[in-house]
Amino acid sequence: MDRWGVAIRPGPDEDYGFLLAELRFGEERLREAEVRFKLIVETIPGAAYIAEPGENGAWIYISPRLEELLGYAADEWIAQPKLWIGLIHPDDRQYVLEDEDTWTETTGGMHIGEYRLKARDGSYRWIRDAATARPGDRPGDKALWFGVLSDITASRENEEALRESQQLLQAVLETAQDAFVAVDSAGNVLEWNRRAETMFGRCRETVLGHQLTELVVPERLRPLSPLSLASLDATRSADLSGVTLELTAMRANGAEFPVELSLWSTRSGPSHRYNAFIRDITEQKRLQNELHDMAFRDALTSLPNRALFCERLDAALAEADPETTQAVLFLDVDDFKVVNDSLGHAAGDHLLSITADRLRACVRPGDTVARIAGDEFAVLLPEVAALEDAWAVADRIRRALAEPVVVGGCATTNSASIGIAASTAERRLSAAGLLQESDAAMYHAKRSGKNVCVVFEPGIHATSVARMALRADLAAAMGRGELFLLFQPYFDLGDGSLVG
Repeated sequence: MDRWGVAIRPGPDEDYGFLLAELRFGEERLREAEVRFKLIVETIPGAAYIAEPGENGAWIYISPRLEELLGYAADEWIAQPKLWIGLIHPDDRQYVLEDEDTWTETTGGMHIGEYRLKARDGSYRWIRDAATARPGDRPGDKALWFGVLSDITASRENEEALRESQQLLQAVLETAQDAFVAVDSAGNVLEWNRRAETMFGRCRETVLGHQLTELVVPERLRPLSPLSLASLDATRSADLSGVTLELTAMRANGAEFPVELSLWSTRSGPSHRYNAFIRDITEQKRLQNELHDMAFRDALTSLPNRALFCERLDAALAEADPETTQAVLFLDVDDFKVVNDSLGHAAGDHLLSITADRLRACVRPGDTVARIAGDEFAVLLPEVAALEDAWAVADRIRRALAEPVVVGGCATTNSASIGIAASTAERRLSAAGLLQESDAAMYHAKRSGKNVCVVFEPGIHATSVARMALRADLAAAMGRGELFLLFQPYFDLGDGSLVG
């Protein structure tokens, strides 16, 4: 046989020494090949093997790596053909044998199977069996499996941990009280949990792959929505941890409602994925409005209270055209104490409610009627052409309140004293100044006989200051004992009698 494996029949004159040298050369090449094969199979990260198929098939060869893999020596493994099948995990055994039978009939190509084998220490190791089936050399010969057994326990455990983590995450998302949605870099829906289904009225199957903004954002708000593509692109490099946004969302039936949005982005391969928790804050907004009403509304009449009136007055003065007039009407219900004391507090409250309703009916939609305190009310006219217009409104209110009313089962007439103050182009006033002057004008109306309207004039202020000073002086004099009574008799000079 020559070096190429071709049989040579020597002739009578052949040099048998030459043939012997060729034979030795071939044997040397074979030994070199065996060394290279041994080096390869013993250094690969796994146990290389040659085996017959089936549970009774013989193991022709297995590399020493087997001992590192499962704790068994190669000779021990080869000597016990049924050892391998006995070590397969009971749950995997039938699958492995059936899979092997199928692939043995289809020789060629790489087959990869994963199953558990029991190591000598009793633990099960996940094995990846990568092999190819080669038919026998002669008809009737069994096929042989050439393959490698590799330990993938750590990889499978990591995969299992990841799978469990994903299942836990999915369970959390599916049972969350907030809607969870995720979109790809093009804004198409990737995730949509059960809460999102109930919140927006759309099934998961019908939204996947569709634009999120078209599903949950009113059309008029889409261009500037935080969920628009332009806004999402802007979030890529931003740190949104702990950031929440409030926006208006839309249900499938077109109904709009307020939501709170927590948005963040993650990498998904070469592109970004955007995730959001969405909370329906309809009830929260309702409670906020109720608290606002409690803080800024009068409980009896539902009118703005003094705090809200002053807030609106400040805003009206700040936003006013310099050429316009802003007016405040300050009114006090005349003889309210008589009604309250004679008919009871319930009747007094009824009278105040009627007064509030009549005041509302006398003003424009943009005007503000407020209950300042007790039986005192105020009206803000944020824009009138002239002071005369404010007077006309005050007179209309005075006449409306004078209409007869039944309270506590008794018919009575009602009236109010009204003070008017205005901030004009010629004389600009602050909110405090308007309130002070309208209040002073109202007290002047009271002293003028009630049921009248009085426009503030500088003299009213002087009179009010003088009265306040007199009141203070009298109180101080009483405290110091400076007030005393003098008796001055009057006599008739004709007869000397006491006449007074």
